[in-house]
Amino acid sequence: MISQFMRTGLTRTVLATFCAALLTACGGDNKSSNELTSTVVSGSVGDGPITGATVEIYNVKGELVSTETSDSTASYKSSFKVNSRDYPLLLKVSDGVDLVTGDTPDFELVSYMMGKSSATANINPFSTLIVKMAESMAGGVNAENINYSNAVVMEKFSFGLDPNAINNPVTKRISSKNIAQIVKASEALGEMVRRTRDQISATGRSISGDDVVNAIAADMADGFLDGMGAPGSDPVIAAVANVVTGQVLVEAMTNTLKVNGVIATVVIDQAISITHLSVKSSQMSDSVRITSGLINQAKLSVAAAQVVDSSASLTSLAADIDSISVGSSSTEASRVLSADASQWLDNAVTMATTADTKVVLSINLVANNLPAPFVEDVPPPIVENASPKITGSPASIVIASSTYSFKPGASDADDDVLSFAIANKPAWASFNSSTGRLNGVPAEGDVGDYRNIVITVSDGADTASLAAFNIQVQANTVATGNLDLNWTAPVARADGTALSLADIDGYRIYYGESEGQYTESVEITDGTAQSATVTGLPVGSYHIVMTTYDIEGRESDYSSSVIKSIQ
Repeated sequence: MISQFMRTGLTRTVLATFCAALLTACGGDNKSSNELTSTVVSGSVGDGPITGATVEIYNVKGELVSTETSDSTASYKSSFKVNSRDYPLLLKVSDGVDLVTGDTPDFELVSYMMGKSSATANINPFSTLIVKMAESMAGGVNAENINYSNAVVMEKFSFGLDPNAINNPVTKRISSKNIAQIVKASEALGEMVRRTRDQISATGRSISGDDVVNAIAADMADGFLDGMGAPGSDPVIAAVANVVTGQVLVEAMTNTLKVNGVIATVVIDQAISITHLSVKSSQMSDSVRITSGLINQAKLSVAAAQVVDSSASLTSLAADIDSISVGSSSTEASRVLSADASQWLDNAVTMATTADTKVVLSINLVANNLPAPFVEDVPPPIVENASPKITGSPASIVIASSTYSFKPGASDADDDVLSFAIANKPAWASFNSSTGRLNGVPAEGDVGDYRNIVITVSDGADTASLAAFNIQVQANTVATGNLDLNWTAPVARADGTALSLADIDGYRIYYGESEGQYTESVEITDGTAQSATVTGLPVGSYHIVMTTYDIEGRESDYSSSVIKSIQ
C-alpha cells in the first residue's frame, strides 16, 4: 500500500532498492549497444476506444522512430529498429475519433515502452497519468518512477480497475475478458477530467483537458491529490477533481455513466463490441464488478464533498456507498443507490470550485484520508428554513415474479431527520419508512393495476410528496423452449493441416434473430462434444453459426448459418 510516509521519501527509498534490479532490463545500464535490433510493440488506444489515431513513437532523445495509425478496433502494431540506448520510448496519440464521445480526444494520451521485452504498450488515461507523474519527478521516465507511479494510480486512482485482472494498464494485454473493464474505467477517468475542466471553465478561467491532466499528474507525484505535489500542482483543480470523482464513480457503480451529460451505457457497449468482435453479451459494461478500490475512492470523494455540503442527502449517499459489498454487480448497486444520487453532489462541486484557500485545503486533505485541521472552521451552507424535497420516477410496470424496487431521492436544507410514509401500498410490496424504499416481488396472483400510490417525506414539521403513480403487474406470458444442436468436429484447419480432437479446446455457438446479427453466444468448453442444448429461449426463429477454438485460443471463422425455430 502507498502510505502517508511517502512525503518523507521513505517509500521512494524502498522502491528505489526494489527497482534497481529492473534498470538493466529497462535500458538503464551503461552496457548499451549501438546495434539496431528489431522491436515490435502493440496495444489498445483510447479512453473511449479511439480509431484512426496517429500513434507516434519517440526514442529517449526525442527522435521519431515510428508512426502508426490505430485501426477500426482501436488497436495499433508497430515494428521498428532501435538500440538499447534509445529506451525508454515515449508513445504519443493525436487525432482520431473517440467511439464514445464521437469526437477527437479531450486531452493528449501518452504511454511508454521501457525495454524491448515490453511487447505491449496500451495508451489510455491511466498510462498518461503514469507517464506525466514520472516526468514530474527527479529522474523523469525511468523504471523507478514508472513503477512508483503505476502503484499510486492503481491504489488511489483506479476508477474501478481490478488489480487482479489488470495489474498494469500499460503492459496488460487487452482481450475480450478485460476489455469492458479497461474501457469503462478509462471512460470514467476521462469524464472526471472533462467535468473538472468544464466546472472550472464556468468560473471564467481558461483551462483545457491537458491543463487538468498535467496538474493532477504533478500533484500525485508525492502520492496524494492534495494540491501540494510537484511544481504544476493546483489546489483548486485537485479539490474539484476530488469531488467530481464522487459523481463519476456513483454513476459507474450503477452502470449509468454520463458522458457530456448523457448516459453513455449503450455507446460504451457498442465501443466494446467494435474493438473486440468475439466479446460476448455477458462481457459488456454491466459485467464489471465493483472493486474495493472503487468503493474506497467513492467514499473519500463523498467525505470531501461533505466538507462544504453537510446535507442529509450526502449523509444518506455516504451510508449507501458504505453498504455496497465488494464484488457487487451494477444491478445490485442500483438497488442501493438512488437513480439521481450523483446529482446530490452538484452543490458540493459548485462550492468546491469557488471555495476559499482554507476550505480547498480541507477538501483535499479529507479526500486523501489525511488530517484536516480546518474542517471545523468551515461554516455550514447558509440556507433558509425550508420544507423537505422529494424526487424520483418510479417504474409503472413490473412482470410477475420479477423484483420491483424504487427509492426516492430526498433532501432537507435544514438537515432535519427525514421520515417517509406511503398511501395505497400494494399488498405484495414492503415499505421502509427510514429510506422511502418500496420493494417487492409480485406473484402471478397479483396481476393487476395498483393505483394512486403516494410516497411522502416529512422533516417533522413540513411534508412533500411525489405525484401519485400507478404500478401495473403484468403476467409473465413469454413462452420459451430449447434448441438442440448437433455437429461434427472439424478434422482440418483453414490452411488444410490436420486438426485432432486433442487440439480442440472447445466451441462457441452464436445466435440471433437476424442473419449476421448474432447477439448471443454459448461456449462449449469440452473439445470432444458434438451436441449441445441451448435452453430457455423465447419462441421464435434463430440464425445460428458456430466456431471452433484450439488449445492455444485461436478461433475459427463462423460456420455456415442454419435456422432453427422454437414453436
